[in-house]
Amino acid sequence: MKRWGFVGLVLALATACTFSPENPSVVFGRDAAACGDCARDVAPCVGDACGVCSGPDRALCNGACVLLTSTQNCGACGVVCATSMGESCVRSSAGDAGVGARVAQCRFGCPPGQTPCGAFCRDLTNDPNHCRSCGNQCAFPGAVAGCTGSICVLLSCREGFGNCDGDAANGCEVATSADPMNCGVCGNRCGFANAAATCAAGRCVLGACNAGFADCDGDPVNGCEVNTTMGDLANCGRCGGRCPAPPVGATAVCNGGVCGVSALMCPSDRLDCNGLAADGCERLGLTDVSHCGACGNRCPTTGGTATCVGGVCALACAAGLGNCDGDASNGCETSTRTTVAHCGGCDRPCSLPNATAGCAAGACTIASCNAGFANCDGNAANGCEANTTTNNAHCGACGRLCPGAQACVAGACVTVCPAGQTSCSGTCRDLAADNTNCGACGTVCTGGASCQARSCRCPSGQTSCAGTCRALQTDNANCGTCGTVCGAGTVCSGGMCTASCASPTTNCSGVCRDLQNDANHCSACGAVCSRANAVAGCASGACTLAACNAGFGNCDGNAANGCEVNTSTSVTNCGVCGNSCQFANAAASCVAGRCTRGACGAGFANCDGVDANGCEVNTVAGDINHCGGCNNRCPTPPIGSIAVCASSMCTTSSVSCMAGTADCDGAPANGCEVAITTVTNCGACGRACVGTNGTATCVSQLCGINCSAGFGNCNGLLSDGCEINTNTSPTNCGGCNTVCSLPNATAGCAAGACTIASCNAGFANCDGMAANGCEVNLNSDTANCGACSTVVAPRACGAGQLCSAGTCVTTCGSGQTNCSGVCRNLTADADACGACGTVCSGTGLVSRTCGGSVCNGTCSAGRANCDGNLQGNGCEVDINTSVAQCGGCTGMACSSSNIAAACVGGTCTGACTVGFADCDGDKRTNGCEVNTTNNASHCGVCGNVCPTRPNTTPRCVSGACGFTCIAGFDDCNSDPADGCEEDLRFDGNCGACGEFCDPGMLCRPRLGMPALYICR
Repeated sequence: MKRWGFVGLVLALATACTFSPENPSVVFGRDAAACGDCARDVAPCVGDACGVCSGPDRALCNGACVLLTSTQNCGACGVVCATSMGESCVRSSAGDAGVGARVAQCRFGCPPGQTPCGAFCRDLTNDPNHCRSCGNQCAFPGAVAGCTGSICVLLSCREGFGNCDGDAANGCEVATSADPMNCGVCGNRCGFANAAATCAAGRCVLGACNAGFADCDGDPVNGCEVNTTMGDLANCGRCGGRCPAPPVGATAVCNGGVCGVSALMCPSDRLDCNGLAADGCERLGLTDVSHCGACGNRCPTTGGTATCVGGVCALACAAGLGNCDGDASNGCETSTRTTVAHCGGCDRPCSLPNATAGCAAGACTIASCNAGFANCDGNAANGCEANTTTNNAHCGACGRLCPGAQACVAGACVTVCPAGQTSCSGTCRDLAADNTNCGACGTVCTGGASCQARSCRCPSGQTSCAGTCRALQTDNANCGTCGTVCGAGTVCSGGMCTASCASPTTNCSGVCRDLQNDANHCSACGAVCSRANAVAGCASGACTLAACNAGFGNCDGNAANGCEVNTSTSVTNCGVCGNSCQFANAAASCVAGRCTRGACGAGFANCDGVDANGCEVNTVAGDINHCGGCNNRCPTPPIGSIAVCASSMCTTSSVSCMAGTADCDGAPANGCEVAITTVTNCGACGRACVGTNGTATCVSQLCGINCSAGFGNCNGLLSDGCEINTNTSPTNCGGCNTVCSLPNATAGCAAGACTIASCNAGFANCDGMAANGCEVNLNSDTANCGACSTVVAPRACGAGQLCSAGTCVTTCGSGQTNCSGVCRNLTADADACGACGTVCSGTGLVSRTCGGSVCNGTCSAGRANCDGNLQGNGCEVDINTSVAQCGGCTGMACSSSNIAAACVGGTCTGACTVGFADCDGDKRTNGCEVNTTNNASHCGVCGNVCPTRPNTTPRCVSGACGFTCIAGFDDCNSDPADGCEEDLRFDGNCGACGEFCDPGMLCRPRLGMPALYICR
């Protein structure tokens, strides 16, 4: 045999061969080709292994290297131990006889964990035929048994059986292939509507239909779905027994399985006025003027032609008449030709400005003008438009114009001066300071006197001498007193003739002068004081301003520039300082000290003739009495429409229809032509009210429905009418949400009363009363054991006997417990579920049941078990009406946010608080989430987005769209269409609309407030 050197061995490992992990002397090839390489040098190749097989415990058996201590090759190749008999391969010891060179031999003896049972070893911990002891075979009825931990256990049920009580001791005790209470699987109770049920081959089978019911669709899933005795016109008395069509207006009925007719449920457009079923509902109540809306309701014809529309009397009035009180009984009672309150049509009152209105030939007239007003334009539409007490163009009478600067006051033309001035011959004068009109018009101050406080007064320190102001302290001709003349060589000083001037006077060319107060010698001889447009003075040796000349004012308070403003012409100081002339929407000027209105701004006019309020009328937009010009009144629009003035043109619009009417054709010419108070147009054009199984109504412009007998609007929706037949619906029997739930029974409904469709298995209706359901438990009732007891077939148990599983016995059978003399199956009895006396609640359940000692059952439609306590209170919540659990238990509460929350048919609904709306359609999560009074995206109503105009921020106020101008812009033309169109940074609109800067001033940012522009 070839020896491998270290290098050769490494090379072999790296290329083709590896060592056996069990025996390092055995080398295996990596694949068949490599094995071939190995086989040329060493032992034979088996599969992909090759190598040296040596040692006392190994041998080459059929080309494979094996261990001689295994049960398949015990001591020699092919020696197999009988393991099923308890043999095992044991290594030979030195004292073993007959072994020879064999390293191991087969010996009898069970392996650890096994026990000899006869000739075989058995594991008594998990062998189902020898569990815990030899021969102890595990077995359970209807089941496959096993052994675990030396204890017999039930592994699985055989096909067709089930362990329905959960008790392994009795195995799979139920034959699920035939038990209708556990059909196919445990707990699958066979039940079919209005029919018996059986179980065959593990599947529920429809049995015989209950009396009065039939399986007309051949579908066993819904049982005997048709009540052939009541209500079903297509299957009356039998499947396919269709009732013939009834008389017009009458209703076909199926009662007791017999077809008939009834005229008690006339359709909404028909009336039964003769009480005969033979001809049905013979009158068309929506159009018959003799029976309009009700039998015998004859529509009146006074003053017009009667019609019946939608069951409501209407009257087409003759020309010149109208039904203005809305009472059809007295016909067209009003003359629309002469009635002031209804002139030309009902509810078209004549109301003319400043006048008592009249009506002639259906048009408003002026009966008389109010005192102080006159109809000067001859147009009755705008009433007595001229105020003759204040209108300059019609002062005191039409056409009497006030000239020039005069104004109309109390009906007379007078010159109106600013405060503090008086009109003198048509010119405004300040009698407190005017030297030519001092104290009174025409009083002129002379001799050096000036007007002060409405009196001519000499300057301080002077006295009037023969009408001329004299300084008696220094006047040589009037020294001390008027007329006293100082002689030659003397001067007048201090009112006395002296040789020289006394202090504080100074001799100026022979006359003593007070240089501190003399305006002609102020601070020096010959220094004359002078001020522009004013009388100058001198005080403390400095020139002062004594008084302004007439028509001028010292408006800046600076004496140095005199009386710098001509108050006769200055617009900002007209007549007196600070009196700024301004007129709305017009230019202004100052004439003779009086503010005078100039030309009106574009699109504005002075229609009342009063200058004080400027050009008060916007003739471009909005004013239908002055559209495009003064007194251009827009014509009266059609009834229901409104007149509109836009772009100086008169148009009409029907956006403001009277309550109860609408403009459905979009044509302003015929106004609001449709009454939206009928079932075909209820509250809106084309909104028809549904009357399925009832009579549709329209009250206060809201649809409603009066359900026909035997029907109900149980989901609260108007779209499907009265959708439930309350004569046959077990969940709405006799009325909405009246659920039939009878003990131990499947409930039905017939003629609006709850009935027993079928009894639960093991129960019966022995007293014949539907109200208490199937009141008898046939499995435990000793008076009705197995069946209802009758005189002909008594089923009562004898004395001392009990009823167990429907059979009279002396003791309760297997799986039952004696509860106060009644045998109960505590795993399945709803009256003793888990323990005697534990009664399962039936509240809101289709039927109460007990399974595995636990109360269970299916909740009735619209009910839920939200607290998980089926035993105590059953399905305690009505999820069709509960606001806290509307449509389900957890997380199904209706929001109370701005809504009167309600739950109808498991859907959250309710009326929104005024000013709020449900715009996302989710009343459950957030209620009425939008405040439509201030939300610019939903202004007034959902989806009404306020438009964004140029230079504005849209806003919503009280449900109406508007906007706010952004900083620096304003809406100067009052037209919302172009937003805030004016930039307030330029002259003409400097900081505010119409603000013009005076000459020499510019529109600039205010100091410290760069966003605010002013003239400076």
